[in-house]
Formats: sequence, C-alpha cells, structure tokens
Amino acid sequence: VMFDKIAKRWLFSQFAYIGGPPYLQCIAVSTSSDPLGTYARYAYVFDLFNDYGKFALWPDGYYASFNMFANPNPDGGPKGSQACAFDRDRMIKGDSALMVCFALPKFFGLLPADLDGPSLPNLEPGATKAPSLFLNMESNGLNVWKLTADWAKPEKSTFVGPSAVSGVQPFAFSCRSDNSRDPCMTVPQKGSTALLHSMGDRLMYRLSYRNLGDHEALVANHAVQVNLPAGGSQIAFRWYEIRKNGKTFAVSNSGTYAPDTTSRWMASAAMDKLGDIALAYSASSQQEVPSIRYTGREADTKDKVNILGGERVLVAGSASQTIGAWGDYTTLALDPSDDCTFWFIGQYLTKNDQDSWHTQVSTVKFTRCK
Repeated sequence: VMFDKIAKRWLFSQFAYIGGPPYLQCIAVSTSSDPLGTYARYAYVFDLFNDYGKFALWPDGYYASFNMFANPNPDGGPKGSQACAFDRDRMIKGDSALMVCFALPKFFGLLPADLDGPSLPNLEPGATKAPSLFLNMESNGLNVWKLTADWAKPEKSTFVGPSAVSGVQPFAFSCRSDNSRDPCMTVPQKGSTALLHSMGDRLMYRLSYRNLGDHEALVANHAVQVNLPAGGSQIAFRWYEIRKNGKTFAVSNSGTYAPDTTSRWMASAAMDKLGDIALAYSASSQQEVPSIRYTGREADTKDKVNILGGERVLVAGSASQTIGAWGDYTTLALDPSDDCTFWFIGQYLTKNDQDSWHTQVSTVKFTRCK
C-alpha cells in the first residue's frame, strides 16, 4: 500500500497467478483521497514470476522493482530483476495505462526511489525531465540506475546504469545467496532454535528520496555481519545518507549500527523535512525475544558525523517464532500532513507460535520538527 502525496491517491498492489505463466501484477489506484472509496484497477502481465515487488512514487510515474523467477517454487529458477514504470497520469484518471520494463538478468534486489516532501527532483544538466532512480547493492558497493520513461513513445524509454556510489565503506554480507530466494536465516532468538531471516542479500524498503533545497538525498539500509569481540558474529544494519551532485552520487553519512551484542535487522529508513533521519527495525538475540526498536540522527550534527543517536523500544515482543520467516515488508513512511511524523509498520509476537505474529503500527518524530 502506498500513498501518492502529489495526487492524494492510494495505490494497492499484489502479484497474482493461477498456475502460470502468465503472471500478473494487480494494481488499484483510488479515484479520490478516500481509501475506502472507488478504485481504477489494472492487471499487468509478466512471462516470468514477478516476486517481491517494491513500489515508489515519482512525479511522472509509479515505479517498481521485481525479482524474477521461472516459476513461484522456492527453487524456481532465478532470472534477475526487472525495473518497471507505470503511467501514473493516466492511472489517476482511471484511463488505460502503459507499463515499461527493463530486464537485468544478472542483478537482484533493486529498489526504486520513493519521493518524500513537496519539492520535486532537480533536473540534471541538459535534461528535460528528472529520471527515476533505482539503487542496488553488491560486494562492498552500491549502484545507481536511472530510468527515463517516454509515455508518448515508450520504445524510446531508457534505463542507464550501473553507476557506482562513491564513499561506500567495506562491509560483510549477513549472508550470500545465488538465487535471491534464500532469505538467509542468520538471526538468533531466545527460546527457539529457529534462526530468523536477515534478508541480507538486498537493500531494505524504502529507498527514501528528498529534495532539501540546497541538496538532494537518498536514505537506504541493509543488513551486514559484524564480528563480536569475544568471537562469533551478530547481524547489524548498515545505513546510508547519499547525496546527489549533478549526475553523481556520494555517501555523506553512513554507519553500521551495533551498540551491543543484540542483532538488529529488517530496518526501514526515512528523512523528515528538516533532513533528520529515522530508522525503525527488529532486534533479537539468544537472550532476547524479537522486539521493534528505533533510532535516528538530527540533520547537520557536525560533531557526530556517521553516528546515530540512542535507541528506544517501540514494542517489546513477548515470544519467539518457531520458523525463520520474518516481516520483510517493514516500512517507515512520512505523514504528508506535517512531513515530520514517521509511520512504522513491523512484526512482533505474543506467544511461541508461528501463527501468533502481530503487525505493529507506530508513529515517532523528532521533537524539533514542527
């Protein structure tokens, strides 16, 4: 579910198939700002299974990334990623609307940049429109891709990349997978032998974009492995503030958040209208059941570059899970009514049962943001 802050419309999406191929991505766009009102509905066809769709708002379209497979089976034959654009202007009118996609057979886990705030992206030198941005991770690096959709002549749409983000410090994957279907079970929990999925082979949703006037910024994160002083390792999240300068991208703030021996993962990051960064995430260890926590940093904290602030608990879980699956559709989003309030959605449990999971919806904000 995504809210279009520009048109004040709601977008719902889910993949669908009966046997397949073909496979479908179903999208519903509200005809007003009322989420309980009427919707224009669309179904887009894929020859491959379009898994793990992640959607984003950009001024000229709705954008999405998918991990593609030969079929929906767990070992269903990885086929890389697709980056797609949907004709937003026609969808909010309820008219027929095109989809434009680009296949990347050798890459997984791209994320589209999701627009936050009222300011639109700047035009690059010589450009007539701002291309949508995608980001993916690789060994010790991040890559930017640019998709320019031409709705008048779709065949002239372009997808350019990868272009490396400068200033990324080395990191150790929390796990590696050669098919992007293995969710990487590496996170311990108290009272259960099941290790939880760290999803450490991809960036975590959302890729938050904001134009702050004097600069443009992206905020991203992913899970990494950190060695413990007494031996062994834990899972932590690596966070980034990436700034855009013309056509290039560079890390301006970044760090690996591991203040103690508890694993922290499945984070979601965003930035408010002042440039303050918040992250909310899951936390667990052999001595603790999974909980939901958050941290952040105020913008321009010049004496604390690459440092996050203290940690607080949103929800203290009371149980562990008996299977490894975990809430990997976690989200941190800005409330457009004040552009200060962060809404977070994450998982916790109340009893040791794989079916006792709950979804927590919480709000947090920096006190200085009014």
